[in-house]
Amino acid sequence: MGVVARSVTVHANFIRNLKENGARTPIRSRTNPRNKTPLRPQKKPQVNRKHTDNLSVEQGNINMVLSPQLRYLFNQSITINSTAFEDIDPKSKELTFVGSKTETTLLHFAKDLGWENWEETHESAKIMQMTPFSSERKAMGVVVRLQSGRYRLFLEGASEILTKKCKRHVVVSRNPDRSQNVDSEVETKAVHEVTRDNISWTNIFQMLRTIALCHRDLESCPPPAGTHFQSADEVLYEDLSLDLTLVAITGIEDPLRQGVREAVMEGSVPRALDPQERIGVVPRLQVLARSSPEDKKILVETLRSLGEIVGVTGDGMNDGPALKLRTLGFLWASPGLRSPRRLLTSSSWTITLL
Repeated sequence: MGVVARSVTVHANFIRNLKENGARTPIRSRTNPRNKTPLRPQKKPQVNRKHTDNLSVEQGNINMVLSPQLRYLFNQSITINSTAFEDIDPKSKELTFVGSKTETTLLHFAKDLGWENWEETHESAKIMQMTPFSSERKAMGVVVRLQSGRYRLFLEGASEILTKKCKRHVVVSRNPDRSQNVDSEVETKAVHEVTRDNISWTNIFQMLRTIALCHRDLESCPPPAGTHFQSADEVLYEDLSLDLTLVAITGIEDPLRQGVREAVMEGSVPRALDPQERIGVVPRLQVLARSSPEDKKILVETLRSLGEIVGVTGDGMNDGPALKLRTLGFLWASPGLRSPRRLLTSSSWTITLL
């Protein structure tokens, strides 16, 4: 897997291959600029919210707009709150990260950008409490003691859950102050209606697994009175994961497995082949995408010419040509469809389900 999109705070969006994947960045306005009509149907009238602070940058240039202290915080959010490690791969004999796919993907991302060494950053952290990932909370966390004597909670998990707990977000500037050191305070702002709108849009990075990185600064550990404990020295997760500050939302993509591209073919491709070429291609197909009624018909015809027993399911008139040629067919017809069997005049069996 690999990080292909990332939103640092709620405005700065970093997209791998920005020209090709520009749709994965939140739009500047929730209204179509050409005709001023909503981009998708809304139950209630939408305010035309302007996202004038949004910044879209090629992912490899992320270091250009991060201040030293924000980059350091970003790196800590990934490396400290992780159980992954580096080891020699027995097959490739190369050094690689081992552990959870999500954690190793984020570590690879930080390493590729040349950030501080993951092991040194992780080992130098004074960890006070660890909260392992669970499917119920969909997050994992770690509390560390800072050099200042204060404490910091790092959280990583499902963006749609953690972002709802965020009251503030870090600030990214187009021209960051690079004169400050990594220990300087990171600027933050309160989350308001427009930024919450941006967060919601970022949480649905197209077809990506979105992971939020958040933190919370604490004056003491455990926090003051009113805190509940899971054990003698472990604060209850629900009491820790409050009033969070959003650092980033990452969009992680699963690459296609070997052979997937070859197994998927658009319907127009076999349609353009002559019958003999088609006979050689059709038995290897697994998925036929963007198929017209004629494409489905040709597929069934070819399979039956090869002596195959062919089953077809359909739910509308466009499936009629293929259903007529099937060995066994299921037609899912609504009660309002008149005479569905007129579609299926052949000697083969058909079951019509209303």
